[in-house]
Amino acid sequence: MDKKMSFGKLGVGALHHVYAVAVLTVLFLTTRLFLFTGFPFSMNFLKIGMQLLDPVELKGHLSGALFYQHTQPPLFNAMVGEILRLVPDEGTALTVFAFLYSVTGLLLVLGVYVLAVNLGASRAWSFAAAAVYTFWPPNILEQIFNHPPPEKWLSYDYPVMLFLLAMTLCMAMFRNSGKLRWLGSFLLLSATIVWTRPFFHSLMWFVPTMILAILAMRSCKKAERLGLLVVASLALVLSLAPAVKNQILYGWFTDSSFQGMNIASRTLFLSPDIIEGEVDKGTVTPLALIPRFSEPEVYLDYYGEDDLTGNVFLDRVDKSTGHPNWNHFIMIRASREYGANTRVLMKAHPMELVKTTFNGIFIFFGFESHQFLWPLGSRPWGFWDVDFAPVRVDGFGSLLHYVGVPVIFAIVFFTVMYQMYRRRGDPLFLFIFFLMAYTFIVSNIAELGHNNLFRKQIDPMLFAGVALWLTRLLEGQGVLASPPGSGERDLSSGG
Repeated sequence: MDKKMSFGKLGVGALHHVYAVAVLTVLFLTTRLFLFTGFPFSMNFLKIGMQLLDPVELKGHLSGALFYQHTQPPLFNAMVGEILRLVPDEGTALTVFAFLYSVTGLLLVLGVYVLAVNLGASRAWSFAAAAVYTFWPPNILEQIFNHPPPEKWLSYDYPVMLFLLAMTLCMAMFRNSGKLRWLGSFLLLSATIVWTRPFFHSLMWFVPTMILAILAMRSCKKAERLGLLVVASLALVLSLAPAVKNQILYGWFTDSSFQGMNIASRTLFLSPDIIEGEVDKGTVTPLALIPRFSEPEVYLDYYGEDDLTGNVFLDRVDKSTGHPNWNHFIMIRASREYGANTRVLMKAHPMELVKTTFNGIFIFFGFESHQFLWPLGSRPWGFWDVDFAPVRVDGFGSLLHYVGVPVIFAIVFFTVMYQMYRRRGDPLFLFIFFLMAYTFIVSNIAELGHNNLFRKQIDPMLFAGVALWLTRLLEGQGVLASPPGSGERDLSSGG
């Protein structure tokens, strides 16, 4: 097969994979040289972040802190803790994190190109997708949208994006080579993601990926299938471990004790009068009147709790940074009660579920968090005393911003998703379809406010899918000149 292809009317010369990777690398490094001057990496999340444990505990008592952590799976805190222990100087640690996140950004850009080619996109559109992704605002410029960009913010967003892309590429490598080690890596990465972010549930996420891997190996030899089943079983046990540990210690089979507070977002549009009426009737507890994610002291006062567990990781109301210790034991009790109240309120007021889901979908396809379509009945988060005015469309600019962009993005998203579904007989396409469907559904039933932040973790796969879509659309019109099947070859084949 010809190792070069013309970009046809796009006016760009023939491009080899090696050249594409080299150009993308130079493009990435050049842009980051300027972007990091204007927007340097920040470790502030280590001080204020709900997902991160006290840095003093991470440095001095890492194993104990991780064992008693109930708010999050342990892997991201373990990674941060190990780096802080190896590099205790804050300035040097910042440099290490900035380097790691920059490398992650480069791998994501290159991964978009590799995935697009493996999906069957032309080299031209694969390169274009990766080049545009280099400048993608949700990754690098999100300060303008009032949220730190993941490439410059010490959070688990960027590592999870890389893990998901690596999973997808492992499935592509298995499809191309038939070697089961790629499926084994696929499953271990799936478990790694469960250990990193509770959004990817140990059952709802890992079990379907395990089933998909088992179905993908149907044509393999019996001995190979047995070997992969062993790996799948071990990965399943690994993925369940955080939830099992929480069940043993706290009586709650969950990857994160924030679960109840997350689903309490379904009641954000209920007016205080309605909730007070339900409290007066005794259908819900007075906790329903307290904004979710209030500080531990608020819940200690609510319960009249003054007994301590005797465990320093669970008793401190504040971290050494002066910000709340969200891993306080009282958060478990409050979160479970929020969940129970929410189920009752949704049964009594089902239209609120429709409103919050629709609003979540609107945010999912936008670029700004906290874009509420109706007046809020209470603050979205108790610790964050900010008023959010409902979105108002006034003039062409706001019409484009609040209506045009989300609608266009939604059309692109579902078009790519449909492409994946049509070729679901291919395990690579089936996995991307599942990933997009899972992210869309969970993002819009588990939160209201940060839905777009959940979506961006699958943007690399979306960009690769758009490259394939444009290849199919424009090749059919003769816009792109390429040999038959030129976009179908994986990089390892040299084609």
